[in-house]
Amino acid sequence: MPDQQNPFATFTASLQAHDLAALRDGVIGEGAPIDGPFGVRPLLYADYVASGRALRQIEDFVLTRILPYYANSHTEASFCGQQASRLRRAARAEIARLCG
Repeated sequence: MPDQQNPFATFTASLQAHDLAALRDGVIGEGAPIDGPFGVRPLLYADYVASGRALRQIEDFVLTRILPYYANSHTEASFCGQQASRLRRAARAEIARLCG
């Protein structure tokens, strides 16, 4: 059952427990082999300004804590709809807090 009060509390705590090396190791696809004009080379992603790479810690959170209860966030008529609405509100509040 997801945390009803603050769905991101467990996730935030788990990130604080990681050091930068653990977060770096969580990047999905880092060093993946790609074939190019000079043969197979490890992927070096260099466009973090426009977008980032998927991070295992985030993808695991979404897979286990969000998707099982994912539903239309514009309804409160079901548990899943209520949970999706709570998650949306909590996510917006967390982004606002982080952005000041």
